[in-house]
Amino acid sequence: MRSLRSSHTRHSPDSTLPLINIVLLLVLAFMIAGTVDTPLPEGFEPLQSTRAEPETQSAAPTTIAVTRAGDVVLSGNQLGESDLQALLASMATQNKKLAIKADSRAMASTVIELLNNAEAAGVKHAVVMTIETEW
Repeated sequence: MRSLRSSHTRHSPDSTLPLINIVLLLVLAFMIAGTVDTPLPEGFEPLQSTRAEPETQSAAPTTIAVTRAGDVVLSGNQLGESDLQALLASMATQNKKLAIKADSRAMASTVIELLNNAEAAGVKHAVVMTIETEW
Protein backbone atom coordinates (compact mmCIF):
# COMPACT_ATOMS: atom_id res chain seq x y z
CA MET A 1 0.00 0.00 0.00
CA ARG A 2 1.14 3.47 -0.81
CA SER A 3 1.27 6.33 1.68
CA LEU A 4 -0.70 9.46 0.89
CA ARG A 5 1.87 11.71 2.47
CA SER A 6 4.30 13.28 0.10
CA SER A 7 7.88 12.56 0.74
CA HIS A 8 9.99 15.55 1.68
CA THR A 9 12.85 16.15 -0.65
CA ARG A 10 15.82 18.00 0.58
CA HIS A 11 16.56 21.20 -1.27
CA SER A 12 20.01 21.37 -2.69
CA PRO A 13 21.73 24.75 -2.32
CA ASP A 14 21.23 27.08 -5.23
CA SER A 15 24.34 26.87 -7.40
CA THR A 16 23.72 30.26 -9.08
CA LEU A 17 24.20 32.28 -5.90
CA PRO A 18 28.04 32.21 -6.01
CA LEU A 19 27.93 33.17 -9.68
CA ILE A 20 25.68 36.15 -8.92
CA ASN A 21 28.03 37.23 -6.13
CA ILE A 22 31.04 37.11 -8.45
CA VAL A 23 29.25 39.08 -11.17
CA LEU A 24 28.19 41.77 -8.68
CA LEU A 25 31.73 42.02 -7.34
CA LEU A 26 33.05 42.44 -10.90
CA VAL A 27 30.50 45.16 -11.60
CA LEU A 28 31.57 46.95 -8.43
CA ALA A 29 35.24 46.62 -9.36
CA PHE A 30 34.62 48.07 -12.84
CA MET A 31 32.64 50.96 -11.37
CA ILE A 32 35.51 51.83 -9.05
CA ALA A 33 38.27 51.35 -11.64
CA GLY A 34 36.47 53.12 -14.49
CA THR A 35 37.79 56.32 -15.99
CA VAL A 36 36.01 59.33 -14.59
CA ASP A 37 35.72 62.32 -16.90
CA THR A 38 34.44 65.75 -16.00
CA PRO A 39 30.73 65.86 -16.85
CA LEU A 40 29.58 68.36 -19.45
CA PRO A 41 26.92 70.94 -18.62
CA GLU A 42 23.32 69.70 -18.56
CA GLY A 43 21.65 69.60 -21.97
CA PHE A 44 25.00 69.80 -23.78
CA GLU A 45 24.83 68.74 -27.43
CA PRO A 46 28.30 68.30 -29.00
CA LEU A 47 29.23 69.55 -32.44
CA GLN A 48 29.03 67.02 -35.26
CA SER A 49 31.21 66.51 -38.32
CA THR A 50 31.03 64.27 -41.37
CA ARG A 51 34.73 63.44 -41.52
CA ALA A 52 36.81 62.19 -38.64
CA GLU A 53 40.57 62.13 -38.50
CA PRO A 54 41.69 60.87 -35.10
CA GLU A 55 44.18 63.12 -33.38
CA THR A 56 47.35 61.42 -32.20
CA GLN A 57 48.55 63.15 -29.08
CA SER A 58 51.18 62.24 -26.55
CA ALA A 59 49.67 64.11 -23.61
CA ALA A 60 46.04 64.69 -22.73
CA PRO A 61 44.91 68.19 -23.72
CA THR A 62 43.20 70.67 -21.41
CA THR A 63 39.52 70.43 -22.34
CA ILE A 64 37.32 73.53 -22.29
CA ALA A 65 33.57 73.38 -22.97
CA VAL A 66 31.54 76.17 -24.56
CA THR A 67 27.88 76.03 -23.53
CA ARG A 68 24.82 77.02 -25.53
CA ALA A 69 24.77 80.37 -23.73
CA GLY A 70 28.42 81.01 -24.66
CA ASP A 71 29.85 80.34 -21.20
CA VAL A 72 33.34 78.83 -21.06
CA VAL A 73 33.56 75.92 -18.61
CA LEU A 74 36.64 74.09 -17.30
CA SER A 75 36.16 71.04 -15.03
CA GLY A 76 32.62 72.12 -14.20
CA ASN A 77 33.63 75.70 -13.26
CA GLN A 78 32.63 78.68 -15.36
CA LEU A 79 35.61 80.83 -16.35
CA GLY A 80 35.50 84.60 -16.49
CA GLU A 81 37.41 86.55 -19.12
CA SER A 82 40.41 87.19 -16.85
CA ASP A 83 40.51 83.56 -15.67
CA LEU A 84 40.39 82.36 -19.27
CA GLN A 85 43.25 84.66 -20.32
CA ALA A 86 45.35 83.49 -17.34
CA LEU A 87 44.65 79.84 -18.20
CA LEU A 88 45.58 80.32 -21.86
CA ALA A 89 48.79 82.15 -20.92
CA SER A 90 49.70 79.36 -18.51
CA MET A 91 49.04 76.75 -21.19
CA ALA A 92 51.24 78.62 -23.65
CA THR A 93 54.20 78.78 -21.24
CA GLN A 94 53.83 75.06 -20.42
CA ASN A 95 53.34 74.16 -24.09
CA LYS A 96 50.04 72.39 -23.31
CA LYS A 97 47.43 71.44 -25.89
CA LEU A 98 43.87 72.82 -25.91
CA ALA A 99 40.72 70.88 -26.81
CA ILE A 100 37.40 72.69 -27.18
CA LYS A 101 34.06 70.89 -26.81
CA ALA A 102 31.37 73.26 -28.06
CA ASP A 103 27.62 72.82 -27.78
CA SER A 104 26.16 72.56 -31.27
CA ARG A 105 23.78 75.42 -30.42
CA ALA A 106 26.58 77.76 -29.29
CA MET A 107 27.44 80.73 -31.48
CA ALA A 108 30.30 79.97 -33.85
CA SER A 109 31.72 83.42 -33.13
CA THR A 110 32.25 82.40 -29.48
CA VAL A 111 34.30 79.35 -30.50
CA ILE A 112 36.28 81.36 -33.06
CA GLU A 113 36.95 84.10 -30.49
CA LEU A 114 38.19 81.43 -28.04
CA LEU A 115 40.53 80.05 -30.72
CA ASN A 116 41.79 83.56 -31.52
CA ASN A 117 42.42 84.25 -27.82
CA ALA A 118 44.35 80.96 -27.54
CA GLU A 119 46.46 81.87 -30.55
CA ALA A 120 47.10 85.38 -29.19
CA ALA A 121 48.17 83.89 -25.84
CA GLY A 122 50.68 81.64 -27.62
CA VAL A 123 48.92 78.26 -27.50
CA LYS A 124 50.49 76.25 -30.32
CA HIS A 125 48.02 73.37 -30.61
CA ALA A 126 44.23 73.69 -30.34
CA VAL A 127 41.46 71.44 -31.66
CA VAL A 128 37.66 71.65 -31.74
CA MET A 129 36.22 68.25 -30.85
CA THR A 130 33.20 66.93 -32.78
CA ILE A 131 31.20 63.72 -33.17
CA GLU A 132 31.32 61.97 -36.54
CA THR A 133 27.94 61.60 -38.25
CA GLU A 134 26.81 59.95 -41.46
CA TRP A 135 25.08 62.10 -44.07
